[in-house]
Amino acid sequence: MINQNKVKLPLFDTAKKLEQSARKEQLAFIKTLTASEAAEILTYLENETQFEVLMTLDLFFAKQILAHYALDDSLDLLTHLSPTKQEKLFTRIDENAARDIRRFLLFNKKTAGRLITNHVLTFSKEEKVLEVICAIRQTDKKFDTLSYLYVLAENGDLIGVLSIQELLVAEDSEALSEIMLTNMVTITPEADRAEVVLKLKDYNLSALPVVDGQSFLGIITFDDVMDVMEEEQSEDVQRMGGASPLDKPYLKTSVWLIYRKRIFWLLLLFVAEAYTGTVLAHYEETLTQVIALTFFIPLLIGTGGNTGTQVTTTLIRAIALGEVRLRDALKVLKKEVTVGFLLGISLALFALGRSVILGVGINIAAVVAIAAFCIVIWSSIIAALLPLILKKLRLDPAVVSGPFITTFVDGTGLIIYFTVAKLLLDIA
Repeated sequence: MINQNKVKLPLFDTAKKLEQSARKEQLAFIKTLTASEAAEILTYLENETQFEVLMTLDLFFAKQILAHYALDDSLDLLTHLSPTKQEKLFTRIDENAARDIRRFLLFNKKTAGRLITNHVLTFSKEEKVLEVICAIRQTDKKFDTLSYLYVLAENGDLIGVLSIQELLVAEDSEALSEIMLTNMVTITPEADRAEVVLKLKDYNLSALPVVDGQSFLGIITFDDVMDVMEEEQSEDVQRMGGASPLDKPYLKTSVWLIYRKRIFWLLLLFVAEAYTGTVLAHYEETLTQVIALTFFIPLLIGTGGNTGTQVTTTLIRAIALGEVRLRDALKVLKKEVTVGFLLGISLALFALGRSVILGVGINIAAVVAIAAFCIVIWSSIIAALLPLILKKLRLDPAVVSGPFITTFVDGTGLIIYFTVAKLLLDIA
């Protein structure tokens, strides 16, 4: 049961208890809070829970609560709702706020425009340090960050920024124009959110101003970026497993939706794996003449798939961190071919030893060793190029990982294996 007197636990803990409560208890608890407190708590809840609570509360109180939502919280909530539910919620949002929200909803959900908050300190360049400090003390507004304040021109252009620390150590009589930093790190609302992460990391910032030209739109805070990184990581892990990302927590996702998220990729992989069967059928006569070749098929195609997965996992991470760009394609290819060459030699020697131990004869052992070397090189090349090609096509490189690389290398690896066998064993 939630303590209905006041929010005494940390917000996250209170929200966690509230999420697990029945709807009747949730509503009863929310009604004991002020609109500001309710907004803080609700933003920690699942999006569907927020929607249901806000639509069940009386119209006046719901509007008050939504008026205390920061822009980024409103955007996050609406982004995860269906168009029908979005329109229902808009009936409970102030017209001016709704206009701003609709504007930013037009940006792609993977861009900086979807992360903007407008709960931020802004002042004019003429204001004195003491005036600003007094204004901050007297305000009843809650801000997403108090690390920086932003200086705006009369037309709303961003002309400067300074940290709270710089403000506090400045002379009371100094104007903001005298102490503000004008050479600022900014980002546009159209920028990919991965770029936001990199800028915050590279410049060691806790917040990043968003501008359209010079016009100040708001900021993106570090804590929101942490949420993005967690979401991106979850999506990449699911894609690397050959499934579409889930939009809701696992236990709250229906069986039917999980089925829909998985079936497309499984069918795609099924069709692709059928190609492997076609290759085997094509070389049936070769297998009939030298049955021993069959023993090493799992070993070789497994080696190729594992090699490719290692490359893509490393490379996708490097791309996400901005360490590798499209212009680095030749450097990446050279590096991976070199590594593949070394790995190929090592695995070829192990394959040779394994074959000799099994007593299949030196000729077949040589076939297995050479094929292993070639497959590792081939897998390294494909796994190095595909993520960069997909990045160029503005597709998510994570989709080529795991099952996809394995499936592709299975078929092509068999072709390499049987081609080497036919050449060395002089099979028709």
